[in-house]
Amino acid sequence: MPLYLTYDNQSLQDGIGAQALRIIGIYSVAKFFRIKYLHSPIIEVIEEFAHNFHSANSDKALVDEANEFFLFPSSRFDSKKSTRRVKLNSLSSQQLILYSIKYGASRSNVVLEILFPFSILDRLPFIYYLGARRLRKRHSSLLSKLPKPQVVAHVRWGYGWKYANQKFVRNRHLPFSYFSEIIPVIQSRFLGDKSCTVLVHTDLSQSNKSWQPTQERVLQQTVEVSNLDSEQRIKIEGYNLEELIIFPKSCSYRIAYCAPFFETFLDMCRADILIMGTSAFSYLAGLINANSVIWPSTHGHGRFPGWTSSIELGINVRKEDMLRG
Repeated sequence: MPLYLTYDNQSLQDGIGAQALRIIGIYSVAKFFRIKYLHSPIIEVIEEFAHNFHSANSDKALVDEANEFFLFPSSRFDSKKSTRRVKLNSLSSQQLILYSIKYGASRSNVVLEILFPFSILDRLPFIYYLGARRLRKRHSSLLSKLPKPQVVAHVRWGYGWKYANQKFVRNRHLPFSYFSEIIPVIQSRFLGDKSCTVLVHTDLSQSNKSWQPTQERVLQQTVEVSNLDSEQRIKIEGYNLEELIIFPKSCSYRIAYCAPFFETFLDMCRADILIMGTSAFSYLAGLINANSVIWPSTHGHGRFPGWTSSIELGINVRKEDMLRG
C-alpha cells in the first residue's frame, strides 16, 4: 500500500514537548495500523522564557537535540513514483480506514500530513506504547543513568499567555494547592510514610524579571496583547514555590526553576514517581517513564495504561481551579 503517515511540521510550530508528542503519536498510529511512516522533524519552536533562562544555546541547537532524541525510522519510499500530499488538521480512525481503502490500489504515493493525531490516541492511548518502547530501547543507557530522582513534580505554568496567540490561551494548569495535597498522599500510598526526596521542576521564575525575546512572531504577538515595556521586554512575574507549596515535614525537597529542557525532561523520564503537570511536555515524559506516573484527571490527553489517576488518590481538581497558561 503506497499510503504514508507523516507529521505536518509546517502548520503549527509551538513548543518542543507538544510537537514531539505529535511525532511519537503519529509514528505509533502508523505502526499500530501497519501503515508506512515518513519522519518529519521539528523545524522550529516558539521561543519560551524558561528555555532561554539558563542557557546561551540557540533555539536551533535545542531543536537539533530534540530531533536527535525523537528520531523515528522512515519506511522505504519510492521517489520515482508520483506523490500526492494531503494535509489533515486532525486524523480519526474512521478517516484512516477510508484513506486506506481509497488509496490501497493507487499507483502513486499518498502522504497524509497530520497535525493532530489525538482523535485516535485520546480514545486508544495504549497505542503510544509502540513509539515509547522504541525510544526507551534506543536511549536505554541515557535513561538508566544514576542517580535517579525519587519523586519529580512538574509544576507547569506557561508564561506563554503573555506572548502567544491569545486564541490558544485558556486556564489549563494545576493550582499550586494540587501539589500540596498530592505529595503527602504519594508519600503515604507509595512510600509507606517513609521520608522522601522531592524534586520540583518548573518553568516559573523565582523572582520578578524582564525578558527580551528575539523571535519576531513572539514580539508581534506580545505587542497585540500589550505586555511589552518601553524597551521591548516582557515582564515576568516571580513565584516562590517554597511559599506556595506545602511539603511534608519528613520530605526533603529541591526546586529547579527553568532548568534546561533536557535536564528537566530526563529527570521526569527517570523518576521513580512522576507527578505530571497538565502539559504535553509532562505527558511526553510520562510515556517514556517506565516507573510510577501520576496523571492529573484534568489533563487534556487520555490516561496511558498503568498510570495512576489523581482521582484514585482522592484528589479531584475542578476546571474552575485551573490556572491561566
